[in-house]
Amino acid sequence: MVEGKRRLIFIVGAVLVAAGLGMFMKMRRESEKGSRNGLYNWSSVVTEEDLEELLQVIEEVPVGELYQYYREEELQDRIPEEMIARLSEKKIDVWYLIGAPEWGIDETGEEIRRAVSMVALYNHMVPKKGRFAGIQLDVEPYLTQEWDEDKQEVMELWYKALHRGKTLAKKYDVPVMLCVPRWMDAVNKDIFEKMLRDCCDEVAIMNYDRRDESEGIKPEMELALKYQRPVICASELTRPGKHDLTEDHTYYYAGLEELHKSWQRLSEDYPDNDLRFAYHYLAPLKEITGQSGLHEKNVVHCE
Repeated sequence: MVEGKRRLIFIVGAVLVAAGLGMFMKMRRESEKGSRNGLYNWSSVVTEEDLEELLQVIEEVPVGELYQYYREEELQDRIPEEMIARLSEKKIDVWYLIGAPEWGIDETGEEIRRAVSMVALYNHMVPKKGRFAGIQLDVEPYLTQEWDEDKQEVMELWYKALHRGKTLAKKYDVPVMLCVPRWMDAVNKDIFEKMLRDCCDEVAIMNYDRRDESEGIKPEMELALKYQRPVICASELTRPGKHDLTEDHTYYYAGLEELHKSWQRLSEDYPDNDLRFAYHYLAPLKEITGQSGLHEKNVVHCE
């Protein structure tokens, strides 16, 4: 009788321990998954106040990557070094975020190659803990007049420019992340496939349509899997009304809980892809989390 009770207590205890361990491992996996999320910031972090505001948001919404813009002269003056070193202590990688629409219609890739050279030179000048993890090219030639006139020709020019940039990046050992809209395959799937194959190490998909987030990126996800390219699925947070955005595009009013549920569904829909997620971008994220308004003095771009 006593022995039976001891056995029962042991079994119950073992079950509770196993359940607790399982819950702990689940929480750990979710934490690790969240720590891989990215954050876009098109404002230069040049002052201590800028950095402290950024760190506050990162404490509120943990991320594992920052896609950060700086001006060329700021790289030359090694301005990013302190921020990158501080984030490195928190195990956060920083990618140099840069691009302009006209870069995609210059087949020589001059500006893309210049940006790659800037990052390579900067990384050479600073200690390892202050270096960029790579460069994310957000070029967007579909915003040019040339795109309206001949989309296929611009796709060809875009590919040539990117390819020349990637060739130089490979020489300098600078990883390249390519930023693309979710409808690229509908314009020219063959060229998009070549971009994934030849022009990048990773791809960030701007998945800005909440109505079909999963099905809408299926061709891109299939190609990314084919060429073993990690994917960053970026979600829009900008307030509806800006840049013709509606509630169908952005999670500004839906909130982060709904956004994270969406990310979970996408993870389940694409279990074979190396998939992580990103918030676009810092200013609306601060509004959503109740942080003070971002200093807009250095903002140069917002998709």
